[in-house]
Amino acid sequence: MIPDPLRIGMRGLLAPCIGFRVAKSWNDATSRSSGYQSPQTINSLIGSDPVGEQNHVSENLIGSRFQQVASAFLEGVASAQLQTTIRVLDIGGGLGEYFFLLEKIVPSLTVHWTIVETSAVCELAIRTVPAQTNLVWTDSVDHAEGNFDIVLMSSVIQYVENPYELLNIGIEKSNFLILNRCPLTESKKGVVCIQRPGFFESKGSYPVHMLSEAQLINHLRGQGEILSRWLVPEDVAIVRFKKIVNQGLTFRPDQRAAI
Repeated sequence: MIPDPLRIGMRGLLAPCIGFRVAKSWNDATSRSSGYQSPQTINSLIGSDPVGEQNHVSENLIGSRFQQVASAFLEGVASAQLQTTIRVLDIGGGLGEYFFLLEKIVPSLTVHWTIVETSAVCELAIRTVPAQTNLVWTDSVDHAEGNFDIVLMSSVIQYVENPYELLNIGIEKSNFLILNRCPLTESKKGVVCIQRPGFFESKGSYPVHMLSEAQLINHLRGQGEILSRWLVPEDVAIVRFKKIVNQGLTFRPDQRAAI
């Protein structure tokens, strides 16, 4: 086992090649990144479906990140007061990871699941994901009409230029919000970085916000109630030799609040 200080130091030194490197601004990070729809980024998604060809669910996923979302999801189901069908809006839901996992774990639950993704990911999903009558993709959140029993935003708001605009859309559309895998810092204003998940652009690169924890929590508290919070130790960013552990939470919007 590598001691934590040594691991942080190594990842900090490797930041120009892999991991997180601080940028001057969102525009600066964007100009120096290949982007979310680059061939490298899209290719890295191929084969990422956690449910294998024989409908086998990865035990690693069930044992880590998935448990956090599954617990939060069931909390949201309980708040829907025994509705026969649960409407879910999964913003940034990729190829349907959480839909397939929850379908296997809770087969008696009837859901209608809408995923909002980039046009490139939507096209990839149409080509590679088996058709499901209760699972659809769209490349615009504006096409997801009406309110949803649960809105899931996992590892998404930090990857858009205006995180709070997207967060407000999620709040406005939800009766129950799950926000997960979000890097929160002690910085009052947050930090913008370039993220490289693979060495030298092998899996693409894209701009990302390290959001201010105080700013995010205050924003949510002004529009509803934070019900629970947790750490996501599987997702850690090393920025300027400092560890930033991702976090998650559940939130019930105050429908009377002005968005």
